[in-house]
Amino acid sequence: EQVPSNRGYPGDLYSQLAKRYEKAVDFEEAGSVTILTVTTMPGDDVTHPVPDNTGYITEGQLYLHGGSIDPFGSLSRLKQLVNKKTRADHRELMDTLIRLFASYRESLEKRSMGFNMTDWDLKLLNFGTRFESQLMDLSVNIPLEAALDRGWRILADCFAMEEVGLRSELIESFWPEVPGDQQDEHEDVDDKGAAAKPLRTKAGPLAHESWNKPKPELESEPAEAQPDPTWPKSS
Repeated sequence: EQVPSNRGYPGDLYSQLAKRYEKAVDFEEAGSVTILTVTTMPGDDVTHPVPDNTGYITEGQLYLHGGSIDPFGSLSRLKQLVNKKTRADHRELMDTLIRLFASYRESLEKRSMGFNMTDWDLKLLNFGTRFESQLMDLSVNIPLEAALDRGWRILADCFAMEEVGLRSELIESFWPEVPGDQQDEHEDVDDKGAAAKPLRTKAGPLAHESWNKPKPELESEPAEAQPDPTWPKSS
């Protein structure tokens, strides 16, 4: 017998989608590759059969909403492995940023309901605005380490170091000496997306190979033209 349908979709939709995804990336006698599948959600309904089943089939998903990445709808089943291969502050900084962003959402709701804003609420509102524009926006395309550095700068600009709940060893190593609002928000990456300037921390600047390259010598400016003493000539 046919399995009952779900909103007009066949009951075996899960199996059909899985076969399609596997077939799309499988090469005979050559293994498979990873693909990024884009799935729309009719009416922003995450329980719609197609995105809902896709979420169960894939190893993770980026939830895009309103031109930015929504961290609460996104999921990675591989982050436990990835975090061990990246910088020491990656996992803890990520958790802290998301925790504070969740508190920012609560402060937004309080403000919309007319509650008085505390100093902490105001700090969260400042943090959330910067986090959305400088890290969550889809136009931001920077390497992982540059994103981590930018996360530290946002924290340092919005909070005191004792307010963020990070381990003292990480703060000692990565907390910026100069808050982010005193630096151009794009100065930490060059046109190729690589770190171009050191992030100044309490322990000193973080090393990067491009920072040791010799600076090109500036050409001397041409001498200013001198007026001709014979002009204008008297008739």
